[in-house]
Amino acid sequence: MYASLPDRQPRNGNLLLLGIAVFAGIVILFHLMGLSVLQSDPFDYLEQSREWWRVDDHMPGFAALIWCVNLLTFGLLPSSVLLQASAILCWGVSVYYVDKILSTLYPSASHWGVALYALFPFVGVTYAAWPIGDYMAHAAIAYCFYCMLQKRWTALTIGLAFSLLIHKAIWPFAFLIAVAGWWRHGYPLWMFIASGVPLLAFWTAGVIKSGDPLWIIKIDLTRHLPSHSPLPILDGVIGTLLQGGARGLVKGGFLLTVLLGTLYMTYVFIRRRSWEMLALVLPIVALLMTMNQWEAWASIRYAKIMALPLVAALSTTRLFMMLNARQWLFGTFVALLVASQLAFAMYIEKYFDEETGYVHERRAAEKAANIKYESAIGTDKR
Repeated sequence: MYASLPDRQPRNGNLLLLGIAVFAGIVILFHLMGLSVLQSDPFDYLEQSREWWRVDDHMPGFAALIWCVNLLTFGLLPSSVLLQASAILCWGVSVYYVDKILSTLYPSASHWGVALYALFPFVGVTYAAWPIGDYMAHAAIAYCFYCMLQKRWTALTIGLAFSLLIHKAIWPFAFLIAVAGWWRHGYPLWMFIASGVPLLAFWTAGVIKSGDPLWIIKIDLTRHLPSHSPLPILDGVIGTLLQGGARGLVKGGFLLTVLLGTLYMTYVFIRRRSWEMLALVLPIVALLMTMNQWEAWASIRYAKIMALPLVAALSTTRLFMMLNARQWLFGTFVALLVASQLAFAMYIEKYFDEETGYVHERRAAEKAANIKYESAIGTDKR
């Protein structure tokens, strides 16, 4: 189905610029609200980046990127800016490759997919302002998928090897993209196997250090997957809905909507025998099925790549063609996506102030400390 694809240039640079503007707006909003990003996962990544090669609960990819950005900027960036710059760089790369893929496969509908991906409800660009490693993971997924479609096997092998060291959530994506490339496009099996060597080396180092063969997935087995309700699966979706209240209903309703959408796309692509698109859909279904209530939002963070298969599934339907003919509908769609980013940014402030113990006193102490990153030459900036 995707044999001998041309390599077209991205068509939607205006959406890339809009996303950067929204990112800047959220950064300013955080500053005005007095929210420090140097806490929770962003702070963990910052600390890990000092010795990114060490064995850690987080995979080393994003921490290594932070280290590289710090090196290239001579250690002059404040810690929060360093983290945000690393994250928005990855977001931009991911949008670029999503745009290239859609502009090649579905040029008349590409703007819808790029807008949905870049500004995916709530999480599209917000987690660049609240900087975590998701966007580097998405950049790797988009790049590997692009290389698979273009049959660039050396680039795909390198991309897969790096992607496996970025985040465990993208392991299923990487595996299925490699399978689709091998099965449908002639990706050499030895390259498929070679792409896993760096991860094997990292896992082996952890086994030697900890003595536990399961150390690399231990946090997933103990924190992310065990159900907090009688439901053996779908605890994250149904369990969240059963919590009730506005937050439970909104969050659970959105999780359920994404689940139903991915199940619909699974049906469509099985009928079409579009195994390439299934490589992007099935991992999202698996996350939604297995993640518990506490970690279910991670499913949404990694669901934004569904913009690609969603355009593939809908772009030829009569309903989509009717919607695509009305430009004001697209403008309204983008405006709603932007509004969702700002709303979620305000929720993050509330979350860290009232619901997890990251109170104003700790935030003030962090700001007073004026934490800056230790430069690559070993100068302590704290």
